[in-house]
Amino acid sequence: MFVAALDLGTTGCRTFIFDMTGTIISSAYQEWESFYPVPSYVEQDANSWWESLKNTIEIFFN
Repeated sequence: MFVAALDLGTTGCRTFIFDMTGTIISSAYQEWESFYPVPSYVEQDANSWWESLKNTIEIFFN
């Protein structure tokens, strides 16, 4: 049996697969694009968050 952990950070999504002893079996990371429309503002497309989640999870099934 394995456990998946998803980490959605400021710059991207990381997915880890652990075994039942807590050892990392594998990990995947995908960065998402940030837009800076004016100083001190940062925008991100929430659709890219979802796509990154799907992509990093699918890596383990291919």
